[in-house]
Amino acid sequence: MTETALRKLLNENATLKLGTASSEAEPWIATAYFVEKDLFTLQVLIENTGRTLTNIRANPKLALMVENGDAMALFGQASAAAVVIDEQHEQVRAAIAKKTPASAPLVGLEGLIAVQFNVQRWRLTHVAAGWIPGKELQRA
Repeated sequence: MTETALRKLLNENATLKLGTASSEAEPWIATAYFVEKDLFTLQVLIENTGRTLTNIRANPKLALMVENGDAMALFGQASAAAVVIDEQHEQVRAAIAKKTPASAPLVGLEGLIAVQFNVQRWRLTHVAAGWIPGKELQRA
């Protein structure tokens, strides 16, 4: 049930929010289009000169959230480790554009780099369904 809900959440949402921290522990949040390889492996394209990538290079641990803007609906929060996978840039770009055609102009821009998020743990909350506290899924 929880895996099915997570799969539906990932399939139905085009973007995620990710929280990073600099080497001085200064927090930063960003939004990115994503594609899921599996429930615990997400891929994005981010600016290669931006604060998000600078933070990831300094501290690859991050938090992310997938939600549709309705606090009563299902949403997922996760902790993950980021890995730059720019050798897969074209595959990630194509996969994101296929999942979310409206993203094509953005993900086709120059100056983006592919990054993979290896999720360690998901916490799914769905207030309307009574999932308080949320339900957890761990990477096997």
